[in-house]
Amino acid sequence: MKKKWLISSLSLALALFAIQALAQNVKETVQPLSKKATKGFLDDVTTDNGNINVFYKISGDKKKDELFYEKYVFDKELKFIETAAANEPKIESKPDRERKYLSAWVGGSTSFDVLSMKLKVNLRNQLESWSYKRQRYVREKTLSNETVKLKTETGHAYYGVEQFAGGKNDILVLAYYETKNKDNPRQYVWLTINFDGDVKEKNIDVPGSYSMVFCKEFNIGSDDNSNNSASQIVVILAPNKGDLTKYVYLSYDGTGNLKNKVEFTSPASALLVNSVDEKDGDIYLFAMSKKGTNAYNKVFEEYAPIYNPGYSSGGNNYQDDKYNRSANQSMDNFHMLKFSGNELAFATTTSTDDLDKVAKFAPNEKKGKVYKGKKFGISNFEVTPAKEYLVAGQLIFKVNIGSLKDPNFVEGYGDLVCLQFDSNGKLKANYAVDKVFEDKKSEIFDMPQRFYISPDGKYAYWEISEVKGFSGYNSWSDAYNGRKTYRPRFFPRVTKIDLQAATLGEFKYIGNKKFFVYRDGMIFNAATNTITFVGRDEDHENLWLAQLIFN
Repeated sequence: MKKKWLISSLSLALALFAIQALAQNVKETVQPLSKKATKGFLDDVTTDNGNINVFYKISGDKKKDELFYEKYVFDKELKFIETAAANEPKIESKPDRERKYLSAWVGGSTSFDVLSMKLKVNLRNQLESWSYKRQRYVREKTLSNETVKLKTETGHAYYGVEQFAGGKNDILVLAYYETKNKDNPRQYVWLTINFDGDVKEKNIDVPGSYSMVFCKEFNIGSDDNSNNSASQIVVILAPNKGDLTKYVYLSYDGTGNLKNKVEFTSPASALLVNSVDEKDGDIYLFAMSKKGTNAYNKVFEEYAPIYNPGYSSGGNNYQDDKYNRSANQSMDNFHMLKFSGNELAFATTTSTDDLDKVAKFAPNEKKGKVYKGKKFGISNFEVTPAKEYLVAGQLIFKVNIGSLKDPNFVEGYGDLVCLQFDSNGKLKANYAVDKVFEDKKSEIFDMPQRFYISPDGKYAYWEISEVKGFSGYNSWSDAYNGRKTYRPRFFPRVTKIDLQAATLGEFKYIGNKKFFVYRDGMIFNAATNTITFVGRDEDHENLWLAQLIFN
């Protein structure tokens, strides 16, 4: 069953009690789960005539593929109505099928080519059978599997930068080849590759010597999910010669057609783009730099996050690993840039020495960690009614979840970051808070962060889903076969930001850290300015629902 989470359509005439520090209201309900449901999984949440239906998926006692569903029904006031056996309304049985898969990658699984960035394309045809328990197709066997090293018509190797979704029957790859031309030594190209192995090459029209600074794809929304033209890809290039601040910003649709091109003056000769986000058609870059006037390629490594199936030393590939190590240096400046169509709207610079000067703390967190200017990933980005900007994220690093003898490096998520900028991109506040759970099992999961703007536009409510990792199972199959992995539990807390004064209110936990929610179990309804949480306790004995309204 697909996750519907249609709680946002509820009528919310609730008898609420107040949490004064947040000027908001909350109502909570706790309902014991049946003995069978305690061994199952929360599967779906739907609404029916204002009632909330919470479905639990329960494995059969005797048959391997047997499934039961139990439904917990609450009214719009969160009053429990009943528990009932339920049938999965979308149980299906489908015939076996053949399915083709297409992917691009670099390197390999042998020591000879694991460090290589030469582009490879894999075309795989596999037989898939329908899993009754999972209600989706699973691989039965591989019918054919072919890997091809792509080359230009003149026999030159392509080097991979990143793969994107492309169209319905193809993939789009950003790559380059070496030209042996001193004035234009590296030609960046778009490659469109289909399931028949046909390749179409299109040059990126930026002549000269450039390095790749950043690239990222955005889904800018579409009524038709199959319409990849609703995607937008941003590419940033830095010059290696001449005026080292003359960068190039390129914007493409999801099939590689150029939309916007801006040759702009960078606020630094070596601009490390940290994160990119999109809002209402505008593109925002968050970047850092070190003091000095050296070229980007003399200070940082080139950006190339394409996948390498054989590389396991801390990055997607060898190039990505080098890039991340150089990106995690201590920085001297923090920058924000805004692009609107074919122009740079603004570019600002803040010295990292000044980040302490605008640090703001919650009243109950006087020792919150202040962001110092290192690389971070964005979790949420919001433009306020006053056209100010809120950015929330976490520091990113590599964490070893294996052992010293058998290391297994994965991406880790560290200190929280929350910044407020004024309408001109000038840093206004650096909100400092502490993480609650610092253990290794918790660090491998990012913490969702969300902003909710009050109806009068004066306040923003900042929700942080604190994450606690634990050992668990990814699926019924993993549980059946005893394959444990790490799983996250999210404990939400909320504070109030006074946007004009740039001050932070006291944090309050929803559920008082006794109940956790799933990543998809937090739903905001803009029409009623409410958020609904669905979760349970850590002992998996009680179902928990909470509704919160922002004033």
